[in-house]
Amino acid sequence: MTHLASGWDPHDDDFAVPLTRGEAVAQRLREEILTGQLPPGAPLRDAELASRLGVSITPVRESVATLMAEGLVEALPNKRRRVSVLTQRQAEELSDLLGTLLIIAVERLPLPMDDDAEISESPVGAVAAAARLMAQACRSDTRDTAESSYRTFASTLFRATGHTELIRVAVPTLRRTLSMFRQFPVEGLLPTWAAALDDLADHLDDLEGAEDRSQAEAARKAATERTAQLVRDVLALVHDTSEDDGAASAAAADAADDD
Repeated sequence: MTHLASGWDPHDDDFAVPLTRGEAVAQRLREEILTGQLPPGAPLRDAELASRLGVSITPVRESVATLMAEGLVEALPNKRRRVSVLTQRQAEELSDLLGTLLIIAVERLPLPMDDDAEISESPVGAVAAAARLMAQACRSDTRDTAESSYRTFASTLFRATGHTELIRVAVPTLRRTLSMFRQFPVEGLLPTWAAALDDLADHLDDLEGAEDRSQAEAARKAATERTAQLVRDVLALVHDTSEDDGAASAAAADAADDD
């Protein structure tokens, strides 16, 4: 068994486990994909990546295999690979998965009477504030603003639960979903999100201001049910979105890959 040195702090931001070359390349490419620097459909050619990153072919191949396992890269005929292109089925499954995680998180928000008295800011209050900011962003009809506020809202919600394993699963899922949904016409979803977030923030206000456990549990239940309704509504909208949009994106990606 390996023993950690005395005084080692697992939360120390200055501590970093050394990466292998393959892990380092995977981390770099993952960031480029998630930030859009490598757009959906972009071809990934081992020799080009190795030259650009200053490494040999082997760690590039290892990194691409890792990203394929994460769903960020997909294989094509003739051993070609590219950044994954969103399909209608993936859009529905990602919406379902992330929505389920949002419901679980709301259901596990702490009750006011269970909060640590030393915490200066209520985690529930922070989620309510983030929900209102996202609702406002959704009404702006600005895709980038809505995406940024969604990331803030969902991250705040997941962390407010204090549930380590939920956070470990949910945050990467959030990042991948937002990255993939850059290919989806989300503008039609924004009004539904805005209305639901207003309601959710009100329920969270009720939760934070509850005078006893019974009131708090009722408010949390109402917030959970409203989140579940939001997820159902969004799934229906995603399902009803014309697959022509996805087909057009895939066709564009195929054309780019053939260049």
